Amino acid sequence: MKEWLEVQPDIHFYKASDRYNKGIPDFIACVRGKFVGIELKAKDGKPTPHQLLFIKQLQDAGGIAGVCYTLAEVKALVEKARK
Repeated sequence: MKEWLEVQPDIHFYKASDRYNKGIPDFIACVRGKFVGIELKAKDGKPTPHQLLFIKQLQDAGGIAGVCYTLAEVKALVEKARK
């Protein structure tokens, strides 16, 4: 998914998550001036309560954020920001 983000000319992103900051999405991106938080999960992975809270806070503040299991879901978040 990182490789796809890297070739998008209208996106700047940063791999933000680490084990010391609970809830921070895996990728923080700016898409055409809109803040996007992307939490990546494996097929059977589940977001933690901290992650869900952070995503809700981003959305409440006008950002776009979500949990993505597939590249298609990442693309959908990006398309939402592009509109």
